[in-house]
Amino acid sequence: MLDQVTLASGTADPTFGVYGSRASLALNASAGGSSKVLATFSDSSPAVIEREVGQGRAILCAFHPSLSYFHPATPPLPTARGATDESFNHMCPRDFDSAAKKVVAMGLSPLLDPPPTLASAPGHHEKMGGLIETGVVTAPGKGTVIPIVDWSGEKMTRDLAVKLTRPIAFATAELASGGAVQVAADKQSFAVPELRVADAVILR
Repeated sequence: MLDQVTLASGTADPTFGVYGSRASLALNASAGGSSKVLATFSDSSPAVIEREVGQGRAILCAFHPSLSYFHPATPPLPTARGATDESFNHMCPRDFDSAAKKVVAMGLSPLLDPPPTLASAPGHHEKMGGLIETGVVTAPGKGTVIPIVDWSGEKMTRDLAVKLTRPIAFATAELASGGAVQVAADKQSFAVPELRVADAVILR
């Protein structure tokens, strides 16, 4: 680990490690637009800087946030040869760094705030959107599909909740697997009793 980064969000965000390489940044007070520090290294120097100019903005990191995000989820083990489920080649990473994830998402937050779908399951690392991947695929005149992929590595996830953040008109809802799906009264929330790796909610 080369250094540590702390988010300047005013909350009790944990620090996370820096891996690969580390650069040095400094605010340029004479440059046009406005700049601010979003995160700092252990010596209080800028680690992440945001600059706004006109209607646009840019976020610059002095490290590799993706390496920080993946590091706790990928243990330094040798490549394992074999076709069994216990082989390291088949490991499904899940212990990602949630603080580093916030840095990765900084540039996307204005575009997907909130994302079109959210998902949660008991025991997952985050309340909404942790290791359950969801999305929306719409075919005009035919219906809408909400794909659901479980990246937790569990063979089965129970009591999954899926929520639409934007209204979609539909008359019926069913799972592609044929399993049960319960629709809330607001027609924006769905309860899936069991999820085995992947499935999809089909709205027509």
